[in-house]
Amino acid sequence: MIRQAEVRDINKIVALAKEMHQEGAYKDIPFHTDQFVGTLSRCMSEGFAWVGEADGKVVSAFLAGINQYVFSKCKMACDYGVFTTKEYRKTRLACKM
Repeated sequence: MIRQAEVRDINKIVALAKEMHQEGAYKDIPFHTDQFVGTLSRCMSEGFAWVGEADGKVVSAFLAGINQYVFSKCKMACDYGVFTTKEYRKTRLACKM
């Protein structure tokens, strides 16, 4: 099931982000949980924050923000990332996210 992220999902989304961070090109840059939670909170209130569930647990997340262009007051969407834990990457849920 894919649904909008809720406050109760924050800890699991943080865990997913840390998992993604350790697998990615930026793993040598320190992960600051408070910085990530601030971004996540803005996505939840002003942007886009969705989670994918399997067997009742959050296994995927997709975060995006809405910002102004650097040269205009018009707005654009900017995705911060989509991540699915290894166990569910080759499933239909990962494609749907």
